[in-house]
Formats: sequence, structure tokens, C-alpha cells
Amino acid sequence: MPQNPTADLYGPEYYASHLGLRYERSEPHWLRFFETIAETIIRELKPATVFDLGCAKGFLVEALRDHGVEAWGSDISDYAIGEVRSDMRPFCQVRSATEPIEGQYELVTCIEVLEHLCDGDGRIAIANMTAVTDTVLFSSTPSDFTEPTHLNVRPVLYWLQLFRDCSFAPDADFDASFVSPQALLLRRSAVQPADEQLFSVALARHIAVEAAPLRNEINVMRNEIDVMRAELLRKNQQIDRLTQTVAAKEATLQAVLNSKGWRLLNRYRELKMAGSRNWVANIARQGFGRKRRFRIDNNLYRSWIRKHEAEVWNPDLIARAVRSFSCAPTISILMPVYNTRKDHLERAIESVRDQYYSPWELCICDDASTAHHIRPMLEKWVQADSRIKVVFSSRNGGISEATNRALQLATGEFIGLLDHDDELSPAALYETVKLLQEHPEADVIYSDEDKLESDGRRSDPFFKPAWAPEYVYSLNYVCHFGVYRRQHVEAVGGLRTEFNGSQDYDLLLRVTERTQHIFHIPEVLYHWRKTVGSTALAAQAKNYSTAAGQKAIAEHLRRLGVAATVVEGDAPNRYRVRPVIAGDPLVSVIIPTRDGVDVLQRCIRSIESKTDYPNYEIVIVDNGSNKPETLKYFATLTHRVLPLDEPFNYSRLNNFGAQHAKGDFLLLLNNDTEVISPGWMGAMLELCHLPGVGIAGAKLRYPDGRIQHAGVVLGIKGVAGHSHKYFPGRSRGYFDALACIRNYSAVTAACMMVRREVFEAVGGFDEELKVAFNDVDFCLRVRQKGYRVAWTPYAELFHYESATRGFDLDPREIEFMKRRWKDVLLNDPYYNRNLTLEEENFSLRP
Repeated sequence: MPQNPTADLYGPEYYASHLGLRYERSEPHWLRFFETIAETIIRELKPATVFDLGCAKGFLVEALRDHGVEAWGSDISDYAIGEVRSDMRPFCQVRSATEPIEGQYELVTCIEVLEHLCDGDGRIAIANMTAVTDTVLFSSTPSDFTEPTHLNVRPVLYWLQLFRDCSFAPDADFDASFVSPQALLLRRSAVQPADEQLFSVALARHIAVEAAPLRNEINVMRNEIDVMRAELLRKNQQIDRLTQTVAAKEATLQAVLNSKGWRLLNRYRELKMAGSRNWVANIARQGFGRKRRFRIDNNLYRSWIRKHEAEVWNPDLIARAVRSFSCAPTISILMPVYNTRKDHLERAIESVRDQYYSPWELCICDDASTAHHIRPMLEKWVQADSRIKVVFSSRNGGISEATNRALQLATGEFIGLLDHDDELSPAALYETVKLLQEHPEADVIYSDEDKLESDGRRSDPFFKPAWAPEYVYSLNYVCHFGVYRRQHVEAVGGLRTEFNGSQDYDLLLRVTERTQHIFHIPEVLYHWRKTVGSTALAAQAKNYSTAAGQKAIAEHLRRLGVAATVVEGDAPNRYRVRPVIAGDPLVSVIIPTRDGVDVLQRCIRSIESKTDYPNYEIVIVDNGSNKPETLKYFATLTHRVLPLDEPFNYSRLNNFGAQHAKGDFLLLLNNDTEVISPGWMGAMLELCHLPGVGIAGAKLRYPDGRIQHAGVVLGIKGVAGHSHKYFPGRSRGYFDALACIRNYSAVTAACMMVRREVFEAVGGFDEELKVAFNDVDFCLRVRQKGYRVAWTPYAELFHYESATRGFDLDPREIEFMKRRWKDVLLNDPYYNRNLTLEEENFSLRP
């Protein structure tokens, strides 16, 4: 086979750095780009057979074949063809464009290839293409002279003339801009096009090339204007509502203050004030106690450590397992050092050297420490272990700059982040590489973590959920131990100094924009030392990090094209993302009921008087009410009442209501609820505007203030249970779970918002589940469709729970759930296998 003299140019370095974005499967842009091209080709041209000349890594071939089109390809690069998806390799071969193409095809594609060939070879390639087809989809850059492998950059007219020499003419009516602004569709023609016709087509393509950047800028600005207009409209509406509310409350206040009863009561209060002071102080102390975060008892945790870790981390068994690993990458641990206490630095380095998995390197950057013990210690370690590398900075640049200098020393496929005074579990790298045996595609890996007290004892374990996008917008729960594929970290430019304090948060968000291969190891692999100035001791120690984290989330959302504001939460390093509500969508509140007029009246009154989102309708589904007072109340309502006089079936009632609702968003609500927070509906609607979120749930409290519902955890007591049930209403929950927006596998339909298209996509509620678990089943089917379920603490209601209906679990419904969902119920990704399934309190599993 003739060898193209430039074939050796197209190796890994070319695909990594010559095409803008890295040309690889892990970069989502390329698969989306060729998927769009394939879908348009199929829709517009309907070819049965396609040949892609210069197919590179075969992305277009696989996209076409995945849609049922018989496609083949060839490329000059051995490396590129070696990267073709394994099941597509029989259809892609290493071959020069100057060699004849075998077979006949309804379409040949050649996208940004011929500019890489010299003039004579380009002519031969066109002759080869036109010999095997009557239709060619062709694109070649007319302007990029900077790329060193572009040997033959020519105007569009040049290529049109070469195709004309082979009896092909451009199809001027076909819009090929889905490939590129300069792309053309050419067809075999018995009539040779005149120069004027070719010039006209070429001129149109050159104008399109020049106009493309300007059009993109205009579209971006138009989108920004639309977002700003929507936000301005929402703000103006909010101002009008608040102005009216303030005026009404001021009038009420004046009426109260001027009343005779108030004047008498005020005098009485003055007399009682002294006796009440102690009572007020007690209430304040109780409130403070309720606000504290729930923590697992440290004595129980230490007992659990001794039992659990001895069982799962037997050194002999681990050694045998490591020998059997088919994937054994080097992991580079990055450690920035600055004036670390000698004993703490010693323990950090020893924790790396104690790893059960040995293919590692420790890359240390000393950030110009002034403590005299640092340099001798590090130099000693370099001499003691060849896997330890050290670089000394001449000036103090901060944690991000020091970490980036350590990154420059790294040669491993993966990097792990270790603070200079923390410690790794000896199984940290073993568990990481063990996960890679089953998931070699993993790009981000993180684990559970705990704290180290001043005496070295372990405490405060944080058993985390799997990847939960809405939770990570509330706080950086991923944190430690964080392992990243090095190529992604380098591709995003490493850590950024302007985010010091939340530099790892910013890195996580930028890397996860490039990949969805994010995995969690439910084992405590990192021990975060409580030291003065460390956020392990108190988040307030680095309050500047809160602002950096807020900025990191805001920039991340902006890069994703999500219109939203990011506000600080009610504690350091806690955040609330508030997506812009597009337009003013109608929310249909669907309330099933049967008699119990006092309950229903309280529910509707609270919606009408407290809800600050204006565009909603209330749809009442009446399940056979017959009491005169209920029917009389219905007659006074301006809301729709839909009669459905059938035996009670909660799923059927909600499906019926949804069929008659007008809104794009359905808010399923029990009649035994009462609104607490005015922003409840807006908070759920905002959440449903985050890409990928299909369902939003609310925080429900018993009338005495305790938590009734804060998300559903699968597997508890066999099927599912309510997260944090019976916790004090002011509690922050397990690692602030009650104070943060986060993901769950399900939420209760006692108060649930769902986008209509999502509801319809799964066919609504399963009417075989008449009483219990219908909401859990519904949420799990929504998740099967690829949507997420999210819960917000900013939508708060009282829930009197089954005030008009009894509630008994039907064994048949329990069996139904276990049969349908089987192992799903025992592997809740938003919980943790180390936490109990016997209770709803996030305590340790025995």
C-alpha cells in the first residue's frame, strides 16, 4: 500500500492538540457533533450505504451504524483507526485517500480532509470518491492556514471546479451547514455547471464562513437578553406583590395597635416581662440545639471501624487481588506543602507510603515554606523513596499554584489530592484501582471521609451518596478523597488561583463539564485533620472560601448555559442555586379529597394566602364527597372541582386530575397539607428548571414541627422510608441534608412537582398501587427515563398525614414493589450502604 508521507503526523499528539477540543470519546462535543450530522444525513438524504473518507476515530461511522445505516470508513492514521469503537473496527480501515475505494455507495462523506493533502493527491481523492457514488457531502476549510498539517488550503471555488471535472455539480438548494458553513452537497450531473454558477455557490459559502462567528455572538447575546428580560419581569412582579402585601400588613398592624384590646394586652405584657426573661432564654437555647447538625456517635463509629475495616481490608487478600488486576495505572498524589507541622507532614507522607497498592508517586510542591524543618524533611524523603518527587517554589503562590506545580511532576494516568496535614487510609489507592477494574471509564472517583482529632482518633464520618448534581450545587460534598483522570485536569488548566479556598470545588465542577463518568467508593479512605485554621475544624475558619465557591458555581452554570443566580446558604460553604423561571408557566395544583371540608379548606386557604408565585390553578379531584357542608363549600370555590366517584385509588385520582389539568407543571398535593413558606411553589418550580430534573419534592413537617418528610430512602424496612423522620424541625440533619437542596431516589406525592412531559412520558402513576408506594414507584420510573429527583428545604408545609383517609400498608403492594424493583430497593445511590436500613435516622448500619 502506498505510504502517505504525512501519515506519521496524525498520532496521539495531533488529536490531543490540533483540533481545538481534544478529539476523543470522552469529550462530549464530538459525539454530539457527529450524532447531529448522522441524524440530518438520515433525515434529509436517506442513504442506505455511506462511506466516510478520512473517518479519523470513526465517530460518524458509529453514529450512522447505530441508526441502522450501513457505513464504512478509512483513514491514513494507524493510531486513529486503533481508537475506533471495538464493534466498529471491522468497518474502518487504514487506507490513504489516494487509493481507490472499494464498492459502491449511495453517499460519500469527506469532512475537513483534503486540505491535508498536496494538490495532486487532492485531485486523486476526488476522483476516487466520485468513482463510487453519485452524491458527495464535502467540506474543506477555506481559511485556516495556521494548522501545520494543512498543505492545501483552498477557496471553495477550487474544490467545486475539481468536482466539475469529475461530472459533479453543487446542489445549491441543499443546506449543508449542519456540517460546517463551507460544506457542500454535490451530485453527479450530465450538465456541466458554468463558472458563474460555481462562483455564485462559492461566494455564498465564503460569506457563510465569515458570518458564522458573528451569528454565534448574536445568538449568545439574544439568549442573554431573553434571560435578563425574564428575570426583570419576575422581579417587577415580585416587587408589585410585596408592595401590596406590605400595604395590607401595615393597615392590619395599625388596626391592631389602635384597638382597645391591644392596649390592655400591652400593659399586661409589661407586668409579665420580668418573669418571662428566663423562659425566653430557655427557648433560645432549645432553638440553637435544634439547629445543630446530626452526627454519628463517635464511640459507636470507632467500634464500627474496628469491626468493619478488619473484615474488608485483609492485607493478604488485598495483595492477591492486586496481583490479579488487569488495569494497574500509576496514581500521582499531589501534595502542596506550606509550613506544615513536622509530625503532621510525617504522618501524611507515611500514609502514602503505607498504601496496599504500590504503583503510585507522591508529587510535592513546597510553597516557599519559612519553617526550617520542611526542606530537610522533604529531601530526606526523596532519598528514601524514588516514588517521591519534590519541587521547591521560590515564592509563596498559594495552594492552587503549588498544586499546579506538583501536577507538572505527575506522570500517572490519575491524580489524587492530599492536603499536607491529612492522611489516607492504607486502602485508599487499592479501592480506587479496584473500582477501575469494573469501571475503566471512570474519570472522577471520590470516597467517604472522616476527621482526625488532635489526639489522632477518628471522628465525624461522612458517608456520602453517589454523584448527585443538585446536592453538589449546595455544597462540595465530594471533597476528599478526590481522584481525577490527569488528562481532564490538564485539559481544564489545573487549579485556578482566583478560587483559592474552594479551588477543589472549582476543579470538580470544570472537570464534570467534560465527563459524566463519576464514581463513588462507599468506604472511608480519607482522614481530614482538625487543625486551627482548617475547615475540618470549623467552616468559619476560611470564610473567604464561601465567596470563592459561590463564584465557582455561578461560572459553571454560565458555561453550561443555565440561567440562574447563586446565593449563599444559611451556613458557610453552603449555597442555593436559583434557576430563572422561563416565562410565567402555569402550575396545576392537583388535590384529591373526600369530605373532610375543614382539612381541605385549611389547605386551600393557605395556598391562596401565602403563595407568592402568581400563575397557578387549583384542580380538586372529589372522590365521592357526600356531606352537605362539603358540597356547599365546593359551590363557593372559583377553582375547578372534578367528580370521580369510584373506590379510593390514589394513583387513579392523580392521573385523572393530570388529564384535566392545564399547566405545564403538575403539583400533586394532599388535602391534609398547609403551606408554611410563601416561596414554596416558586422554589419547586425553580428546581424543575434545572436541566435533567424531572421531579421536585418539599419539606413536610408534622403539626408539632418535627420532620415528617425530607426525601425518600429506598430499602428502609424492606421498601422505602422517609429521610430524617421525626427529627426536630430546626435540625440541619445529617451533614446539612435538611438544609440543602439535594437528590433522592424518590419524594412523597403528598407534595410533589413534576413537569407534564415527564409525567406523560412514564404514563403517570401505576394504578395497581392504590394506596402506598405509588409515589416511590412513579419516581423510580421517572429515573429510569434519565431524569433526576430533587428535594428542596425551601418549600415547607405542614402535613397532617392521612387526616381524611386511614393508612395501612397492604402486603400485596409491598410484594409488588419488591417484585418490580428487586435489587434497586437495596442499592439507593443517594444513600450509603454503611447507613442503616432499619431506621430513618442516618445512623450506622450494624
